[in-house]
Amino acid sequence: SIAKEAGAVKDSFMETHQYSFRQAPWIPQQDLLASGHVRLFVSQLGMVSLQEAVYHGVPILGMPLTYEQGLNSDIVTMKNIGEITYMALHCYSHHPS
Repeated sequence: SIAKEAGAVKDSFMETHQYSFRQAPWIPQQDLLASGHVRLFVSQLGMVSLQEAVYHGVPILGMPLTYEQGLNSDIVTMKNIGEITYMALHCYSHHPS
């Protein structure tokens, strides 16, 4: 299944980059972005997350999953504040694959 494959990819990625990434059920996002220790913010590009990353000057790797997040990816591209990657399964029709 796709979920099983995604889990295997995540596990492999986390094992390879175990010292560069942290995983937790919840992290105070504003505090983390303000800390100065974040070099890249991986986000689905919800509007609040986008605003917080911009405010703190943290580059973004966006992975939009919904139509609104796809629209927000245009902001990232137009303002040159990060990069966008599109998932294989699109839940919106803003950007064709």
